[in-house]
Order: sequence, then structure tokens, then C-alpha cells
Amino acid sequence: MYGSYNNYVEFGILANLSGYYYHYIIDDAGVEFNGTFNGGGEANLTILYNNYNIIFKANNSKVNEINGILLNDAGFYKGAIGVLQENSGIYNAYIPHGTFSNLIIKNNSYSLIPYAYYESHVSGLENHGDLGITYNNKNFTAAFSYNITPGYLYKNGYKPEILYNLSYSSTSGLFLYANNGQKTVFYVNGLRLKGNSDKLDPGVYNVNATISGINVSRTIYIPKISIYNINTIPEPVYFNESKYIIDDYYFKYSGNTNNFSIYGINGNNSIIIYSDGYNTIYGHFNSTKTFTLNPKI
Repeated sequence: MYGSYNNYVEFGILANLSGYYYHYIIDDAGVEFNGTFNGGGEANLTILYNNYNIIFKANNSKVNEINGILLNDAGFYKGAIGVLQENSGIYNAYIPHGTFSNLIIKNNSYSLIPYAYYESHVSGLENHGDLGITYNNKNFTAAFSYNITPGYLYKNGYKPEILYNLSYSSTSGLFLYANNGQKTVFYVNGLRLKGNSDKLDPGVYNVNATISGINVSRTIYIPKISIYNINTIPEPVYFNESKYIIDDYYFKYSGNTNNFSIYGINGNNSIIIYSDGYNTIYGHFNSTKTFTLNPKI
């Protein structure tokens, strides 16, 4: 799932000299999260983003689930495949050969062609070995190459689509765009929108527009955002250190208080709390909750 260079969700097979693993990376507005799990060299991989939860599957078995995540620019995400070398400070590294096949991309239960994929490169230097992707007979192959042009590569042309951003709050802001870049008239639940933005209450909205002469629609779900009280108890109390909170991977707070009033979705919310001298907390909440900060050893 690719939105931009700092908004994406990646899930794939990590290969190194120790073996094969399942590996995910979430970069949300420049804040990165990742995880690695035991895996194999071949698998049927799935990313499911539904009701603000992300589920990673391999061979139809759940590898990991992340609850309560409001992705920035999720309405711009495209189904994509790619190849990445991590820790790429050297070039004489182990480069596996991989193939993507039988790609299925769905949005709101209807299928889309896998019209976009991207390449991640070791470097942009000419005549230097790079990772890249080639396309042949509906299969995509990732491999080491000396003839790769750095940049992003899109296949199968243009498909009219409604794109959107959400600014999450108690009344969320919706911003709509046509992917051809042209000014477009949008209808939200049958009512013509003045401009391309509106403030909307929680609910399910059907958006329609005519893009490049084709009628297209998209269903957009706006969650209920409530205010929750989160308390922290530092044990022991060293100083009145500042606390930093990220919840639902979207809302950010900081302060030298132990009591925070924060936004969260109506349901299971994720939270990260960190403060100098204490272990970082990774937790969840669905009501008022108190977290204890334990010292680093």
C-alpha cells in the first residue's frame, strides 16, 4: 500500500544470510514502525486495512494485527509492489531473486488491476548495481541489475479514481480530489459539494464524480472521534519529565503533566508513550486508562 515516500505500508519476505522472514514497515507521515516474524521464502501475502485496523496474512494465516491506526493520506494509497535493500551502506550484499504473481488488489470489495508498482534502489549512481523490478507476461520480477533507472515506475496506464484526505477530529474534514488533477464536481450522498471539502459527522458516505468522462464512486467511512483521559504514573519520579504520546498512529501530544485529554476512535485505540529515563509503553485503550512508566535499567 503506497501513498508517498513517507506514507506507506509494506509487507513482504525479508531475506538475509540467516534465512527468510515476514517483515512489515509502516511509515506514517515520517513516523516509522516495523516488525519481523518467522517466515519462508514463498508465501501468499495479504495486507488488509479495514475499520482502521491492519492485518498482515501469509498463506491465509494471520501474522500480525495492528489495531487503531489512522493512516495519513490513506485515500491516496495505491496497491503496489516493490523491492528494498535495508542497511544499504555496501553494494556487495546478498541480493535474492524474487517474483510477484497472481496480484489481486481490492478496494471496497471490487477488484482493481495492479496498475502501480515501485522500485527501491541501493543507489542512483550510474554503472552501479541496483535493485529493480522487471515486468513480463503479467509477472513482476525483483532482482539485482546493472541497468536500472532510479525512480518510480507505473504500469498499465491511467484509471479514473476519487482520492481523498481526512483531517480527523470530533467533526472530521474531508478533502476530495480527482486523480487526473482536474477540477471536478463531487456529490456526497447525492448532494453536490461546494468545492472539494466539507466537515462531516461520523458515518458512511458515498462519493460520486465524473472523471475524464467516466462516472466513478467511492465509499468513505468517517469514524467517531471521542475524547479520552489518559493518566501516567512515573515510578519512581526522577524529575517532572515531559511525556510524549502518539495514539492511533495519528494524534500527537506532549507535556510535563501526568494527565492528558486526547482524541481517539470509538473502539480499540493504540497508544505509544515515551519519556526520557523510562521504558517506552506500547498499549491500547478504549476508555479512561492509567499507564505506569517504569525506569530504564
